[in-house]
Amino acid sequence: MGYKPGSSLGKDGSGRTEPVPITIKEGRGGLGRDEAIKRLKERKQKIMEERARELVAGFDPVAFRAKMREKHMARRTESDLSKAQKSCRQLDLSKEYAEPMESWFWPKDRLPKLDEDDQEDEEEDEEEEPAFSVEEQLVMVVEYLRTEHTYCLFCAISFISETDMTGTCPGPTREDHDADDD
Repeated sequence: MGYKPGSSLGKDGSGRTEPVPITIKEGRGGLGRDEAIKRLKERKQKIMEERARELVAGFDPVAFRAKMREKHMARRTESDLSKAQKSCRQLDLSKEYAEPMESWFWPKDRLPKLDEDDQEDEEEDEEEEPAFSVEEQLVMVVEYLRTEHTYCLFCAISFISETDMTGTCPGPTREDHDADDD
């Protein structure tokens, strides 16, 4: 009944024929740390795969397009407001108006940094937000430009008279001008 080289161990002879291999541990991690890291990576991978499946399953191309269009229109409106404010300031200054009709009719100037006291005053001024949305501000500035300066932001033309503007310009909105292009 003893051990014979090349034969398996155990009463039935069903055990190992080769001795347990020696593996030399490298690094300073504790025993089982590698296994814990492996399980953590597998868990992270499962979570990421589940999120990807949920994202794909919940993706609605119509809603996505609508959201992207809404973002585009918001950026476009902000751009139009900025252009309108710059035009308003330029036309007001050409008529020698020292102040805008409303503070938000002209763009905010980005002046270089001053000393600490002036910075605090500027921060207080910047905190005051208009009570109107960007779209409402754009409508009011465009209306002001059309009535005060007979200027159409979307045609980019300063008309001779209001009758010339009403006869030539398609309307006060970008949609009026876009519809005219079609």
